[in-house]
Amino acid sequence: MEEKKSKHSIQRKVYRKTRSAVRRWRSQPLATPSPKRLKIFTNVQSASVAGITRVMSSFAEHVNASPDTRVELVCISTAPDNAQHEGAGWQKETNKEKHLTSLLYEGVIPPFAGVLQSAKGIEDVSRAYAVLIDAYRATLKEEKPDVVLVNGTYVIAWALMIAARGLRYPVVHYYHGSLIKETEHWQNEKHKRIMRAIETSFDRADLKYVFPSTLVKHYVERNVFRHSVRKAQALVLPNPIPKEFFETPIPKDKKGVAFVGRWTRVKNTTFLDRFAYLNHMSKNPLDLYVVTDERGRGKASKVLHDRVRFAGPYHSALEMAKFYASMQAVICPSHFETYGNVAQEAVAAGTPALVSRNMGVAEVFRKVGLDKLIVSFANVREVFALVQEGGLPAVTNSAREALREVAGESTVHQKLLEFIKS
Repeated sequence: MEEKKSKHSIQRKVYRKTRSAVRRWRSQPLATPSPKRLKIFTNVQSASVAGITRVMSSFAEHVNASPDTRVELVCISTAPDNAQHEGAGWQKETNKEKHLTSLLYEGVIPPFAGVLQSAKGIEDVSRAYAVLIDAYRATLKEEKPDVVLVNGTYVIAWALMIAARGLRYPVVHYYHGSLIKETEHWQNEKHKRIMRAIETSFDRADLKYVFPSTLVKHYVERNVFRHSVRKAQALVLPNPIPKEFFETPIPKDKKGVAFVGRWTRVKNTTFLDRFAYLNHMSKNPLDLYVVTDERGRGKASKVLHDRVRFAGPYHSALEMAKFYASMQAVICPSHFETYGNVAQEAVAAGTPALVSRNMGVAEVFRKVGLDKLIVSFANVREVFALVQEGGLPAVTNSAREALREVAGESTVHQKLLEFIKS
């Protein structure tokens, strides 16, 4: 009898303790489950479209800087020509801590110049890149992103857009430049027709668009899509300025005037040739610097000879910021530019940059009170006199701060993220 009583007592004690524990557990607020990470699949690249890589690398850093952001990024790129192999696929690297996956496609991609030469129309281009499109489809099926952020209008970005839409993934197209505008001076009408067909195929009712300026948005609406883009479908967002340009020390003594960019017709290299000649003939010549890629340096040296100094290349934002800060002025005489990173980065580093009204960055300059940096490059002598005689407006700290508020990387990336989520 005593044994039974003991057993019942133990059972009652256990029951009471269990009941109390359950009551305490029920009285506590339920833990909120961690929200699912938004998975963004996007293309980056090097060489001719290095600006895209820099923007997306900066975006990756931003979205992973705070645990509240809850974003996972899958960044894809293609191997350079000398590293491509028949039958090769994807090389994958994953950083779980940063929720970042890098995918490098090492298969053979036909050179676009050769494809363009032999193609009769866009259907032939599609067939030429069928292997790449299939590779994109396969990795999209494996990664299962929530949204695909397509950067650029060039053929590799176009192939990704085709693959993503074929699988019915939501697509946001980041419009970094216009193929039609960049090739309008071509003489071959067939090639121009194919380029137009590639760019106009980005005109889809189910796509969303990010434009770096109102200038390029209006150009695309008038000359590419030939209709207005719905307000909810598009975002005008300036290119982001890395913090290094705002934080670099500004020297008291500034010497030299610089041109930075590709040596191509659209950059108005004819103006630079004439500017260099006037400077060479001047009694008090300025130090002229040109920063361009290896191919551009070869072209420029045949035109400018010893009238300029070639600088760079610079491989980081910090190196570039130090160079800009040391200059008296930067000249950006482009005939047309969807945006113009060089100009705004120079100003962020405390150096006035002259831009044409046909550059997207001019919109930002007007917004932050730097209207006087927007000039006409029709008269070379007037621009030369403005620079040589010290007539350039100073870039004040308040102007730099206003620029940071509009185009600083944290501001721009947050707006991009909100648009992608919307």
